[in-house]
Amino acid sequence: MDVITDQKNVKQAEFMNLTVGKRTLNYSGEDIFFKLAKNEIRPVAIESAPVYFVGADGKTYDLNRYKVGIRNNQIAGIMSKKYTFISNEKAYELISDTGFKPSKVEFAHEGNAMFVEVFSDDAGTGTHTWSNDPEGGDKMEVGVMMRNSIDGTMAFGGDIFTYRSRCSNGAIIGKKDLGSFSVKHVGDYHRLIATVRAHITRAFRLSEKVREYYIKSAEVKMNDEMAKALVATQLPKKFLPDFVNLIKVKNAPTQIVLEDKNRTVWDAFNGITERAWHENGLSIVTKRQYTERANAWLLNTVEPLLVA
Repeated sequence: MDVITDQKNVKQAEFMNLTVGKRTLNYSGEDIFFKLAKNEIRPVAIESAPVYFVGADGKTYDLNRYKVGIRNNQIAGIMSKKYTFISNEKAYELISDTGFKPSKVEFAHEGNAMFVEVFSDDAGTGTHTWSNDPEGGDKMEVGVMMRNSIDGTMAFGGDIFTYRSRCSNGAIIGKKDLGSFSVKHVGDYHRLIATVRAHITRAFRLSEKVREYYIKSAEVKMNDEMAKALVATQLPKKFLPDFVNLIKVKNAPTQIVLEDKNRTVWDAFNGITERAWHENGLSIVTKRQYTERANAWLLNTVEPLLVA
């Protein structure tokens, strides 16, 4: 196929039928979305293919820049040619084959994106479980939220997340130095299993640092600057804790009022995660976004105090 070099043709190029290119079959079998989310058995074929264009001269071109994910002949999404394409079915299989048992599974984008909770073997007893109050009643656990998509919205990988058993709050951290990672789907399958296992194991090891951040956050009282920094994360007002209020004054900047200075950073963090995690109709993608912001605020607030 010709490659477009003329800039006029590039600018005027139009998509062809995106399913006509030479396809690569990624998976054929049982659709994991319908199996786990709908409790239905349906077959699925997951494919990828290069994206072709029709130039202004009427010729067909391959820019060698994009590819498309196809699910049962329906376009899932267009991504960069460099995007490492893997079906959700294969991603789930890889997670299982590492020896880490998948827990809860959620989907987004009509099944094209998948999130899988994975806990450590020592969950409930070891270094990845602790209490965040003196009475021992606020049990926290650390896990890895594995993610994948066939629409280009997220690569196959994982993020550390925390789970608060008292109110079933989850929060995704999404911070690389605390365990977030991506996995390229290349090479021998058994070698890939070992790579995924190493990534998850390393993430759990790095996550031990989360414990000291969270414990410290329960000791630190909120102040006005912390409240302003929290509002600056641009979380929607309804997800802010009930003791951080925004007061709009006509022809003046919005006032940020901290109603109770006896509340801690931990209280504020849980006020956000409880609302975000349990909000009806809120997608897992949005929950991830909001709880990442809350976690980033907690870590940034507490870190200088730990160093000091």
